[in-house]
Amino acid sequence: MQKKCKFLIILFLTICNVVFSLEIKNPYQDINWKKDKQYRVNLHTHTKCSDGQLSLSEVVNRYREAGYTILAITDHNIITFPWEQFDKSGNYENRNPREIDMLAVQGCEFSSHHHLGSYFTDAGPCVDIESSLNNIREKDGIAVLFHPGRYNYSDEWYIDLYTRYPFIVGIEVHNQGNRCPMDQILWDRILTRLMPDRPVWGFGNDDAHLPEHIGLSWNVFILKNLTVDELDTAMRKGIFYFSYKPEKTSDKMPPLIKSILISRVLVQNGEIRIYVKSKDANAIEWISDGKVVATGEVVNLNKIKKDTGTYIRARLIGEGGYTYTQPFGIIDK
Repeated sequence: MQKKCKFLIILFLTICNVVFSLEIKNPYQDINWKKDKQYRVNLHTHTKCSDGQLSLSEVVNRYREAGYTILAITDHNIITFPWEQFDKSGNYENRNPREIDMLAVQGCEFSSHHHLGSYFTDAGPCVDIESSLNNIREKDGIAVLFHPGRYNYSDEWYIDLYTRYPFIVGIEVHNQGNRCPMDQILWDRILTRLMPDRPVWGFGNDDAHLPEHIGLSWNVFILKNLTVDELDTAMRKGIFYFSYKPEKTSDKMPPLIKSILISRVLVQNGEIRIYVKSKDANAIEWISDGKVVATGEVVNLNKIKKDTGTYIRARLIGEGGYTYTQPFGIIDK
């Protein structure tokens, strides 16, 4: 009888474990945290070629001095690329990225409709967003929707676009620091509807038009090699995190900006653990469906299952600002 009871207890616990086990979709699963390198990245900035205050060479110099390795110049409806060949009038200094240890990203901000970033393609903008997106798709490019908090589009409008156009890989969550607070709120609403099957990655970009805009928001990509192909893959798979600092920088050459750097993300047995490179993170919050559901370096999803939806993401808070992970998908098996 005792053996039978023991067997039934084990069977019951096994069934419970199967019923309540969770699968976590981890965008960072392919990273070798010991060997892969982290690069500071800005994917939205402007020069005098559109409505920026600085010349091409000034923009590149300032980002290089601020510790950035990867940069996309996204002038409005103009493809300012390649840097070393773009200017033929002699008004701007040429900049060969290979000679200054930077990776130049082909980009453009389409501005005739809801603004979006177009990357890795020479596709041109159109008057309506559907035609612009079709141009990007035909040339195998990537798109990111810019500063959505500036507009008044419905959630359904965004859901429809992300559903029909998988190459729209993400959305700006922070633009020039926190210029549009609705950006983050909208991101959570979209994730609540689309996760875990259709992730939408978050980006932090300067949208720099003035010198003081440089260094307000940035991305950190984790790459094995500093190449355009690897960056393309990382943008599609969410192999990066992003940060912003609340205060503005000065008009001087920006220094290396202190930020919270993630040294490792470990996912196992229903737990997600965040390792930070320094003590700059004073707190870590875990967010699901737009609300904080847990705090601390480790979150056990099995224990907070009733409070979470189909995703969870981390927000790291420090004196230098905020750092955000991409969303982890949650599948209840």
